[in-house]
Amino acid sequence: SLWFRSAADKMAAEVKLHRTVLQLSTLFLGLLAAVSEPTDSDQTGPVIADDITRQHAREQKTGHEGDIGNNKLGLQDIVFIIQSQRYSYHADKAHQLRTNIIQQAQEIQQEPPTVIVLHEEWSGRGAWTIFPLLPKISQAFGQTAAWVFFCEDDTAVKVPALLDVLRNYDARKELFLGHALVDQEATIIHHFAFHQNPGSFSYPDFSAGWALSAPLLNRLAERWSEESHQSESTIIHHFAFHQNPGSFSYPDFSAGWALSAPLLNRLAERWSEESHQSEFTIDLKHELAMYIWDKGNGVRLTNVPQFCAGPQDNKGTSDCVTTFPTNFPKCGDPVADDAVFFAVKTCEKYHTDRVTVVLNTWGKQARHITYYSDTESSTIPTVTTGVPNTERGHCGKTYSIIRQFHSKDNLKNMDWLVIADDDTLLSVPRLLQLLSCYDPSEPIFLGERYGYGLTRGEDTGYAYITGGGGMVLSRAAVTKLLTSSCGCPANDSPDDMILGMCSEMLGVHVVHSQLFHQARPADYSKGYLSHQPPVSFHKHWNNDPFKVYNNWLVEKSENKHTEL
Repeated sequence: SLWFRSAADKMAAEVKLHRTVLQLSTLFLGLLAAVSEPTDSDQTGPVIADDITRQHAREQKTGHEGDIGNNKLGLQDIVFIIQSQRYSYHADKAHQLRTNIIQQAQEIQQEPPTVIVLHEEWSGRGAWTIFPLLPKISQAFGQTAAWVFFCEDDTAVKVPALLDVLRNYDARKELFLGHALVDQEATIIHHFAFHQNPGSFSYPDFSAGWALSAPLLNRLAERWSEESHQSESTIIHHFAFHQNPGSFSYPDFSAGWALSAPLLNRLAERWSEESHQSEFTIDLKHELAMYIWDKGNGVRLTNVPQFCAGPQDNKGTSDCVTTFPTNFPKCGDPVADDAVFFAVKTCEKYHTDRVTVVLNTWGKQARHITYYSDTESSTIPTVTTGVPNTERGHCGKTYSIIRQFHSKDNLKNMDWLVIADDDTLLSVPRLLQLLSCYDPSEPIFLGERYGYGLTRGEDTGYAYITGGGGMVLSRAAVTKLLTSSCGCPANDSPDDMILGMCSEMLGVHVVHSQLFHQARPADYSKGYLSHQPPVSFHKHWNNDPFKVYNNWLVEKSENKHTEL
């Protein structure tokens, strides 16, 4: 429809503008990045209406949550929110976790806590970013609960032990609890924050669980509401300066107005910083911690050693109240290699260096792989898509690949399409194993999830799978995309973002997996990387891609001496 196309054009224009600003700031800040070797912390998901009724009754008996002493804290004072996903594989795990939490409460004869499966209670596009939900969570539980505890669908929780740990912290104070992660070095995925000392700032490992005290939750909700109101309306003035309206003046645009160069530059810098924080969701756990910290005016994360994720020794595991599986996800036999088609995007200038890496690493393990370039080369070999090469975006090239997967006779019987960059590093065996958990007859867009415009409101913007870590599309997703009117506004539009926008509009499941990585291993916390064996990394910048592949993506039983 015309509306559909105009909405896509508008969003694509916004994306292009923000990406340009982001690239300029990244170029500048990258020059300032300082490398250090910090360490992580020592230890390396009921219907809401019913719960509110029950908690209201408890409040009448016990009074306000601020009166709950640490020793009196019960499970009914804790709200569990499972950061779930809509796709059935993940939704089922969230339901199992919710059932397990309630069963543990019954076993110790405690009143069952409130347990919320996030995607079912709040179904908006931006719900997974948490930010737009802060006012709703505060309104529902801010006056009746002492703690809100968040965890992922794979997090294992020892409920009685968690209760004992939370009793060690004063819920009447503003507290932000979690398993602390720190950056190894200044990283692009965190906008080079704290580039002079990356290890000075910690953020929570969502897989280990994290918690907000009610006072902090309520303050964050109030702040978010105020900021959202300021940004969403240009029609009224929100009763600003209500005590003396005439004390503030603003320009008549019809008469013209002017900015001096110093003011323009300062406003541009401020807007760039705020735009990066508000428009793109890159690493939610870090962005959430930055928001709560509030440039030093808020609260820092308190590390809780008993919140655990990743490998633990026997002694360490006994102290853990939460754990996260370290085994690679397995739902049956690996998908047959005949069922997966790998498409590598490249161009002539990268045939010698980047493509050579793929040919000598994971490309040898992909049974069906094609290198799509702007020129044909018989030595690789490459094929052309008929789309001219672009410096950025590559939407035209990507959609050409998708159309070929959809229509070419030799590809029609394959279930999965994997689109990778020429500087993406993959573990093909692990990917085939992971795909055993997903159904290609359902529309799925799988990889590392980012977001654009989601924090404007609960049902704004869209999620997308970032291209560098590899994008996986099911046969059903490809069919749905190509039988719609959604597509590339221009050949150089950002392909991953356009695919995400179209997927959100068409009902394709945008599924996040922390096993895919848009950046290098050095760009992620060591604790985060310890969870499970990775499926992918991206970028050859400032690292040895062969070393990364051998150290991170090759099984112990494989030859670890892949070299050029």
